[in-house]
Amino acid sequence: MDSECTASTNGRCEPLGGNGSNQVGACSYDECSSVDGCGPGFACVCRTPEGIGAANRCVQADCKSDAECASGLCVESIDQSSCDRPISYHCITSADECTADSDCKSQTFGNCQFSLMKGHFACNYSICSG
Repeated sequence: MDSECTASTNGRCEPLGGNGSNQVGACSYDECSSVDGCGPGFACVCRTPEGIGAANRCVQADCKSDAECASGLCVESIDQSSCDRPISYHCITSADECTADSDCKSQTFGNCQFSLMKGHFACNYSICSG
């Protein structure tokens, strides 16, 4: 029950398995509650309604809105471990090798993702393209 999750902010009991009266769960807690709730260089990403076990969390953000980017585009880079939640936000720049997943279709499963090693968006070939 959510009422049992009191160790931190906005605790929720997330089901992990079992059924009926034998349901097993774990508590998840939000790191943040607003886009500016994480401090400089980070943004708050809200949990998805269907995101079991996923709390609001702080992620790296070079930008938080399109207005902060010279290109006028602040975009998310998807977390490949979960295939759906943003892991970071960055401005589109002229150094980018791609700006959309459709730019990466030379191989199966290509997607456009921010590369921390390269410092810009580049094609990544993984099973999480869409």
